[in-house]
Amino acid sequence: MDGQIRVQPCLRPHRTPITGQPVASPHQFPLDGRGWYFPVRRRWRSWASVPCCAAWAVRVTLRLGSYRRRGRRRTCCKGLASMGLEDLSVVMGENVSKDVWSALRRGISPFSVSLPQKQLAALRALDSDMESLLREDAVDSLTVMESEAEAQGAQKTLKYLLRLHDGLAVESVLIPLKSSPVKTATTVCISSQVGCAQGCRFCRTGDMGLLRNLSSEEILAQVVQGRRIARELNLPEVRKVVFMGMGDPLANIQSVRTAVAALSDSFRMAIGRKRLQVSTVAPTPAQVMQMAGMRCGVVWSLHAANDALRAKLVPTAKHTIRDLRNAFMELLKAGGGVTPDRRLLVAVVMIAGVNDDEEHARELADFLRPMYAHPDVGIALNLIPYNPNPGQEEFCTSDYRTMLRFREVVNEELPLLGIHLRRTRGAAGSAACGQLATPKKTSARLCKE
Repeated sequence: MDGQIRVQPCLRPHRTPITGQPVASPHQFPLDGRGWYFPVRRRWRSWASVPCCAAWAVRVTLRLGSYRRRGRRRTCCKGLASMGLEDLSVVMGENVSKDVWSALRRGISPFSVSLPQKQLAALRALDSDMESLLREDAVDSLTVMESEAEAQGAQKTLKYLLRLHDGLAVESVLIPLKSSPVKTATTVCISSQVGCAQGCRFCRTGDMGLLRNLSSEEILAQVVQGRRIARELNLPEVRKVVFMGMGDPLANIQSVRTAVAALSDSFRMAIGRKRLQVSTVAPTPAQVMQMAGMRCGVVWSLHAANDALRAKLVPTAKHTIRDLRNAFMELLKAGGGVTPDRRLLVAVVMIAGVNDDEEHARELADFLRPMYAHPDVGIALNLIPYNPNPGQEEFCTSDYRTMLRFREVVNEELPLLGIHLRRTRGAAGSAACGQLATPKKTSARLCKE
C-alpha cells in the first residue's frame, strides 16, 4: 500500500461481497470501483476532513496499485485521461460522461459546459488539474510561424505554448495540410516531456535537457487546446496527432500509453489509429517492446545506418542499431504499430556532408533490407531536411537535389520501398522538426507579460 487516497463520488449504495450488508464503517475501502469492498484498518486523519459532493455519498479508495478480480489484472486509475467511458459512467452517469468526452473531442473544456452541479463537482474531484490546463489563458502565446512561400497555398503553421501548473511550459504546433483542392485537415504535433534527455546534437529540445515528464492529462490537453484553436481560427479540423514535439515518448511510456488509449478510443477523442503516430529514437530494445498493443503508428528516428555516426548524432545511444532493428521487427510481428499494416516509418534527418551522400544511402538500404524482405513487416522511409538552430552552426540543411539523389540510390537497392521527402513547415519561426524549446522556468506573471 502506498497510502494515497483518492476521493470519488458514488452513485449507488455499496455492499460487502461477503455479507451483502451496506458499508457502515469509514474503515472499509472499495477495491475495484464496482461496489466490492474489503475491510482494511488503517490510521488516517479524520473522516470529517473528506470533502462531500452535496447529497452524494463519497467513496474513498485506498490506492493499492495492481490487483486481480475475475481473472483480469486491474490497476487503479488516476485522472480523466485514464478513465474510459464505462469507468467515467460509474462515477457520473452514462449520459454525462458522454457529454464530457463529446466536449473534449470538439476542443471545449467540459468544465465550461452546463453540467449539473453535482456532476461538475465530481469532475473537479476526479481531475482538478485538467480544468486549469483547458482554460483559454493556459495558452500563453499563439504565433504564426510560416511565410506564404512555406505554406504553399495551405493555411499557415501555428505554434502555441501551453503553461503547466508548476510554471513550466511545452510547445505544440498546428500544421494545416492541403492534399487536394477539396481535401484539407490539420495535424497537431504534441510533446511528451518538458525537454528531452536524448541529447540529439541537431535538435534544440535536446539542448534543454530533461526537466520532467508530462502526465497523460497534460498530453491530452495539448490536443484539446489545438482543436479549440483550430475551430476558433477556422482552420481545417484536427484529424491527425503526432508525438513529434518535445521529448521522447518511450522515456515517458506510461503517460503516453494512457494518452494514446484515450486519443484512439472511438468513444473518447476518436483519432483514427492510422492518424496517430509516436516517434522515438528508441533508447533501448526493452522500451521499444513496451509499445506492443498501442493503437498507433510507430516512427523510428534512425538518422544514420552505422553505429559510429549515430552515436555522434545521438550521444545517448547505448544499443546497436541492429539490436534496435530486431526489437522493432519483433514489435511489429507481435501486433505493435498500425495493424493490419504493421508498418514502421523510419525517419532520417538529412544533414549536409554528414549523412546525405550516396555511400550513406547504400548503407541505409543494406540496413533496412531484412525488414524490407520480411513478409510480416512493412517499412517506409521519411527523409527530413535539417532545420537550423542557434548554436548548431556546424550543421547545414541538405539541398533538395541531394535528397532526390539519396532517394534514387536507396530505391535502386530497394525498388518497392516507399520514400517520402518531407517538406519543411514552420522553420522560419522555429516551429519545425527539432526546433521546439521553452524556458526552463516560467512564472505565471512572466507568461502574461
